[in-house]
Amino acid sequence: MRATMRVAFAISVSITFGTMIFFTASVAPTLFSVLSLNSAGRVLDELFPIYYTLTGLLCVIAFITAFWLYAQRPPKRARIIQSLVGITTLLTLIAWLIILPRMADLTSRIPTFAGPRTPLINQFFMYHGISMLFNLIGIIALLIVIALWASSHPFAPINTLKSEE
Repeated sequence: MRATMRVAFAISVSITFGTMIFFTASVAPTLFSVLSLNSAGRVLDELFPIYYTLTGLLCVIAFITAFWLYAQRPPKRARIIQSLVGITTLLTLIAWLIILPRMADLTSRIPTFAGPRTPLINQFFMYHGISMLFNLIGIIALLIVIALWASSHPFAPINTLKSEE
């Protein structure tokens, strides 16, 4: 069971980290370089719910498995991993369940992003900035988690880890 939880933790953290990096470094910049501002925004309006659903659920899995794996042994490294996964999960859930709906509501009330900056556009960009900050914090936190995890579980085959059970 411990090996299964370890694999679930590693997979959920890795996929979350990869998704965050890919979306931030590739998808969003590419859309804005190829499409008009309004068109890119409409595409992202469709992608954001998928992105946050995926990363939110994977963060919850990582959070649960991190606490299960280290329930009996609370060394400093384990507490750091649990805290960083918890922070990433919390920020992702806030972005998914609070910020994203507010941004969607604002987008529906903004006819175009071209032209002068209205109070609604300013509010939208404030929420967008917060979501980007949360995403960046999550990326950094998960990078640290991966580094701590890899240093405590050097790339050994899973069957050699059974002795820890």
